[in-house]
Amino acid sequence: MRKARYNSMYNNVKKFIRENIQLIDDFNWEELYRVAKATFTFPGEVSEMTEFLFDCGLDLFDGKYRLKEIPDGFLWGTSRTEFFIPEHITSIGAEAFANAKFTKITIPKNVKTIEYHAFSNCGDLNYVTINTTQLPEKETIGTFTNCDEIYQIRFSGTMDQWRAMKPTIELRIDTVVFCNDGAITYDEYGKEVRA
Repeated sequence: MRKARYNSMYNNVKKFIRENIQLIDDFNWEELYRVAKATFTFPGEVSEMTEFLFDCGLDLFDGKYRLKEIPDGFLWGTSRTEFFIPEHITSIGAEAFANAKFTKITIPKNVKTIEYHAFSNCGDLNYVTINTTQLPEKETIGTFTNCDEIYQIRFSGTMDQWRAMKPTIELRIDTVVFCNDGAITYDEYGKEVRA
């Protein structure tokens, strides 16, 4: 059953790429992902397309039509353990990296929006660096849901800014958030330990 689903997904991706090869030839990534979002029903298909483009050596973040936003489902379920999010990225789409095998991730300072469940179910994720203080609470819902192996978060703002963001991260008992003006630790219920 699983193999049949994978074969079907792979065939769908191959067909999609054949039908939209002109967008790839033109490096028109934003249009390609817009069409992909309207075509595919499973985020894994978008991820398979992304992996294929990377494997072909295409740079999705450079050139005339470079991606300015990470699309929904961009690397959903990827087996990559690391991915560098370019500094010019301003938005990370829904489930963009859900179910990925990342061990660490850095959110650049220009990111202003993170859609729901962007990094959910990343069970191997240990280290997170957040270089922005601009994330609105409503757009960070479930960002790190089921990422219960996060040991350390480095946040570029202050402790008060971190608390004001009210991030929906399911923190471990030994998770430490390092801010510019100190560190915050959490108890086994995800509540801040006050000195």
